[in-house]
Amino acid sequence: MKHLTEEQRYTICVMWQNNLSKVQIADAIEVHKSTIRREPQRNKDEKKSGIYDWALTQKRSNDRQQTRARYHRMTEKIQEAILRQWS
Repeated sequence: MKHLTEEQRYTICVMWQNNLSKVQIADAIEVHKSTIRREPQRNKDEKKSGIYDWALTQKRSNDRQQTRARYHRMTEKIQEAILRQWS
């Protein structure tokens, strides 16, 4: 899955404030125009201003990445530890 970078979010914010079209913004940061349509809708600050804030959005994205589930490959070492625990 490809995620927007901090620079891309900043660019979206600045270009959005300058009233550029979604197509122009998408071309500038090389993503599909639907990404530009969805990003402010998903990540605007609902509780306070209702405005898209790139820094707040990036912080939320970083927090989600840190708390997501991590899946580990079943190695022999892990199998041995499981067998020791359950035997």
